[in-house]
Amino acid sequence: MESKGRGAGGKTALHVLAYIGVTLLLLVIAAAAALFIATKGPSASAREAVYGWASERGLGPVAGVFLSQEELAAMADVPGENAPEEDGAEGGEAPLIVVTDSLPAASGAPEEIEEPEAGETPAAGEEPEADGEEGQA
Repeated sequence: MESKGRGAGGKTALHVLAYIGVTLLLLVIAAAAALFIATKGPSASAREAVYGWASERGLGPVAGVFLSQEELAAMADVPGENAPEEDGAEGGEAPLIVVTDSLPAASGAPEEIEEPEAGETPAAGEEPEADGEEGQA
């Protein structure tokens, strides 16, 4: 009889690592193939969209792996989504955040808070004032 010592556990671990390694390798190959198809495919607008999306996220060099210098220069010269606007707003819309040096104007007189009279009970959530009368018998 053969004893199942260290050899069986080591083989299982190697099989698991090989499976993970092959899976990761296939995922990298699939991503590279998808990038190649997107950049060298028949659609120039798809190529510009993929490169623009990648550039916005800091992945421009990765998306430009399959593109020549001439293609990259041609995409940089084309006015599109990545071109800076002259007025600083996107598409002529008003900016979401406006920074000014002045304070906003006051909206009017402050509201006065009504205090309950001596005989009234305070509304729910308010604490009664301590007049010194409570707790004396």
